[in-house]
Amino acid sequence: MSMTLLRRLGLALAGAGVAFALVACGGGGDGDGGGGDASVRLLNVTNDIAALDLYSEEDDEEAVRSEGVGRDAVGDYFSLKADTYNFLVKRAGADATLLQQTSRSVSGGNKYTVIAYGYEGAYKSALLSENEDDSPASGKTKIRVLNLSADAGNLDIYVTDADTPLSDASPVIASLDGGSVSAYATVTSGNRRIRVTAAGDNADLRLDIPAATLESTGIVNVVLTPGNGGVLVHGYLMPQGGDLTLAKNTQSRVRLVSSVTSTGSVGAAVNGTTLATAQSSPSVGGYANVTAGALTGTFTVNGVAITTPTATLVAGNDYSLMVAGDPGASSVYVIGDDNRLPTTTKKAKFRLFNGVPTETAGLSLQVNLNPLADGVAFGAASTATQVDAAADSTIEVNSGLGSTVYSRTDQDIAEQGVYSVFLLAGNPAGSTGLLRKER
Repeated sequence: MSMTLLRRLGLALAGAGVAFALVACGGGGDGDGGGGDASVRLLNVTNDIAALDLYSEEDDEEAVRSEGVGRDAVGDYFSLKADTYNFLVKRAGADATLLQQTSRSVSGGNKYTVIAYGYEGAYKSALLSENEDDSPASGKTKIRVLNLSADAGNLDIYVTDADTPLSDASPVIASLDGGSVSAYATVTSGNRRIRVTAAGDNADLRLDIPAATLESTGIVNVVLTPGNGGVLVHGYLMPQGGDLTLAKNTQSRVRLVSSVTSTGSVGAAVNGTTLATAQSSPSVGGYANVTAGALTGTFTVNGVAITTPTATLVAGNDYSLMVAGDPGASSVYVIGDDNRLPTTTKKAKFRLFNGVPTETAGLSLQVNLNPLADGVAFGAASTATQVDAAADSTIEVNSGLGSTVYSRTDQDIAEQGVYSVFLLAGNPAGSTGLLRKER
């Protein structure tokens, strides 16, 4: 097999807690390749672990190699003799192994980065080989993209001038699977704009890096990791063998949920983006990307301004802004949305939103007689809970007094589906239940 093909394969799936190895040939080749020791480092791009340690294990003997690597940081290279190792990632100062790369061979003279990423309950790792030895021509840069966000699905990557509309561009890397690495693409060097969209939909923007410096004849790895909402991604630029540049998302995804009695009409403008001018109740709007940070803007019910809540929109997260209550007494409820895919195959996720002011005793949700949520208060939503995917399912919402307020039968629940059930006000005849498939 050729060196180039081996570089481009780069994907070997492993067991729970171990994502994959992106090990490629190049540089020193097999064994020590006459190049002396290998160089290894740790990259911590987890969503929420403050610091990590990296160990190597050989013949059941562990040795700490890199300590206290902070979140969104890369450690220094350390030297290892060419051989086969287990690489163990632990929380800083802890004994328990959090992640591992098993039986990984490193070659003399070559460089490798162990990448730790993900979030609580879904931490993963990867081993990246940094040994591409075919430099591009002057005025060009070679980039390779690691899509470490399985939650985000397949992605297209564009590299353009700053002001080029995506409608006038073609992706340099197309339909990159979640959990995979691309082949190298050669692009024009200089100050470039990198944008990531859903595959085949350039209007569905997942990340915008407005100013990325791509050095002439350089080789760059672009690492994409999951945001906490499950759809937006964060970016990291790492020249081969070089330092890390953060290119994290500055956007949140936000939607408006209208749940005002008497078919009340809701308007909302958030952080410079208009979500709706007159969204009737009961209804659920689509997500829009807005600038993350302190929530500012205006909300109206039937054209009359209501109080804007105090909240912070975290970059990479999804939110539902639910305007609920009676006209003249409505409030805005800021609810964080978990649209990440289920962590188990053949499972789906469900959550319940309570937007009915008379349901103060709390709502409960069950799917195929399995209780998933209980006591969901007005203006709140339940935690997303996994359930078996199944055809012809029954979904039922009950009031705190035990009566059924919404039911749906013969509903197919897809594997890896993400569903929301809304009980909303606005219909003069009573509350309205809405089922939404988010993913």
